[in-house]
Amino acid sequence: MTAILRWANSAPGAGGRCSSHSLSLWLFLVSAGLYYCSPGRSLTRIVLGALLLVFGFFTKQTAAPFMVAAAASVALTSGIKRGLVFSAVVFGSTTTAILVGQYLTDGWLWIYIYRLHQSHETRIERIWPETPRILFDYGFMLLVPVAACLLFVAFRRRLSQRLFYWASMAATGLATAAVGSATQGAYDNAYIPAVYFGALLSAACTVELPALAAGLRASSDGAVWSTRQRN
Repeated sequence: MTAILRWANSAPGAGGRCSSHSLSLWLFLVSAGLYYCSPGRSLTRIVLGALLLVFGFFTKQTAAPFMVAAAASVALTSGIKRGLVFSAVVFGSTTTAILVGQYLTDGWLWIYIYRLHQSHETRIERIWPETPRILFDYGFMLLVPVAACLLFVAFRRRLSQRLFYWASMAATGLATAAVGSATQGAYDNAYIPAVYFGALLSAACTVELPALAAGLRASSDGAVWSTRQRN
């Protein structure tokens, strides 16, 4: 754990901003962890995904919102039992690792992963409306498949669990980017969670569109939620 923290912040200039090393590692760990926890995965893969998210947290603490969002989404899309197992692994492992890290670093770890962040000033106007406006200006094309998919979902009155799952992650990425960009000393790479997971949602919507347009069962793995009344 300590080795990951040191490597992630070893690049020149990493002290004042997230280095390319840590951000690349964070994206890999979080996206891989979320993929293994998506609907249709086995319990073993969900546990593996939870552990990847734990490593993602100790690479960059902005993994925390995704851990919370994944806990709720796994419970909703894969069942309460798997949601509880995921929560036990991801939060139990994180808590245990923090306690061990506190002991090994004489209390330094908590200062690094929490108290240091709390000392930064937050600019509320960056959360709203500045960050959403910037993201819309540069990434509006990603919203075209999302908007089209929403129209068909509303018309067909059904939503695949996988689409719901990745929409939750995209919303989490947007919230994370908004808060991160509002933090004192933030750089443009704070927008990456919104753009990256927004692109994943856009891709998922592109896959879903043909099935929704044809009125067929959604192509994603997992069940489909429907609000249509059955005769």
